[in-house]
Amino acid sequence: MSTHEQKVAYVDSHDSRVLAKQLIDKYLNRTCGMSSSDLSDSTIFMNGLDEIENLLNEYDFKSAHVYALDTAREMIEDEHPEFGIWN
Repeated sequence: MSTHEQKVAYVDSHDSRVLAKQLIDKYLNRTCGMSSSDLSDSTIFMNGLDEIENLLNEYDFKSAHVYALDTAREMIEDEHPEFGIWN
């Protein structure tokens, strides 16, 4: 079984909404040691979850990761602009 087939099987056997949240949390944790639970719910987070979930369901894994990273960055910039991570 190829790596892509393994990823497809994994997405098919898990809740893609939960996987989307895990991807965002992965990048939040790597960036600033936080998770989505540490930040307030926002439209950035909800829209990110929706888009990542759709990308996962379409098996577009690269785009899902890119969108998760972008969402994590936007969440941090929105709530903690003092971090200045991407300035």
